[in-house]
Amino acid sequence: MSVTKLRTGWHGRDGNGLCIKPVQHNPNIIRQAAGGPDAEKAVSEFAESSWLAINGQILREMELELEAAHKDAEDAEKRFKKAIERRDGLDERVNMARFRDGDENAAQGQDIPFRQWNWYDQLIAGLCFFAMMLLLGLGVANVAITILGTGIPVFLERPYLAWMLGGLVPAAAMSVKSGYHLFELDRTRRIYAFLIYGFSGLLVLVWIILFAVSFEGVTGDIEWESFGAESESTGVSTAAFRNMIQIAAEILIGASLFLVIDRVQATYSARYSAKNPKWIEANKRVETLEGPTQEAHAYAVACEARTLQTQAALRVHVSEALALLRDMQASSRT
Repeated sequence: MSVTKLRTGWHGRDGNGLCIKPVQHNPNIIRQAAGGPDAEKAVSEFAESSWLAINGQILREMELELEAAHKDAEDAEKRFKKAIERRDGLDERVNMARFRDGDENAAQGQDIPFRQWNWYDQLIAGLCFFAMMLLLGLGVANVAITILGTGIPVFLERPYLAWMLGGLVPAAAMSVKSGYHLFELDRTRRIYAFLIYGFSGLLVLVWIILFAVSFEGVTGDIEWESFGAESESTGVSTAAFRNMIQIAAEILIGASLFLVIDRVQATYSARYSAKNPKWIEANKRVETLEGPTQEAHAYAVACEARTLQTQAALRVHVSEALALLRDMQASSRT
């Protein structure tokens, strides 16, 4: 409930926002009571009754509205505190493994074994692992064969050196993937993962274009002269550029597949935590109730202030009547 929902009838006529009607004092009644016993009591009762006869309905409505506002504020406060207690009774972050189909009742600190994973996750992880090993193996072979194809004597005499250099491909892929764990915030990790996937897709697209340029049988009807010949400025041929792009793609795609496996495995691992869905729901409830609770209290305060102002106006009216009585009594004595 908002403070702006206060009774519109309270605003205006008396200039103080209470809409209290002016009540004139009756000098004749005060003069008659001045000489009688207990004059102040009689004048006070008459002044109060005459004021209530005109403004009593407004005062009573304010009092009832104040009671309702206090009750609404108390109810809102109870709901708000109950929501806070429920949220605070939950763990904000919990073991990821507790939310998986493999074992919903997994204890904290306990990983879910692969055989108990959801079948779809087993399939995805298995396919990604197979594709990653195949791709990185081909990457090693690609580097080694390219080096051996150069005919450099040291590599011809010791072929294992070429294969060792080829091992940089899986090492680089693992290094790129491991960068994901350097970030602590979920948001920065997601950005890093999206960058890896994005660059992988871009490199694959470039590689496809270079592949089509290099092997004319695939694109015999398309002219790719701008890609075909050796660059005059750099002396780099399409084949060399293609090899460079291919190795970079193998590294990033391998890292991407490795990251997919890692992210699937993380959901079954006790080493990873995530926001507790129940806590998130409870926190949303707290946030939803916070605003209305504050508004209910503000409305109750506004109602109380206007009620006190109206009650004060009644006391002022009575005090004015008593002041007139004392003036008349003093004049009669003099």
